Amino acid sequence: MAVVKTTGRCAAAGVTSLARIVPYGISPTISTYLMQTVSLTLPLVIGGGLQSANDIAFYLLFRHVRPPEEQNIMKITSEIPALSGNS
Repeated sequence: MAVVKTTGRCAAAGVTSLARIVPYGISPTISTYLMQTVSLTLPLVIGGGLQSANDIAFYLLFRHVRPPEEQNIMKITSEIPALSGNS
């Protein structure tokens, strides 16, 4: 939430919450069907794969975005020659 401006944090929290809550209503039906017809472990493997894909996607989308607190630190350290690596 630190990378979202304070005016948009409510909307960002709502979208994030909605994206997490909607699958809770659908997943028991799909999981039950897969457990009965295919394999008991398949829903767990699919869930783990989706979580990994989610984590990787968020990393790739936000790896270059720095929160305001870190941007100020980067400016300060770049001004100090000993910390910036410029001799």
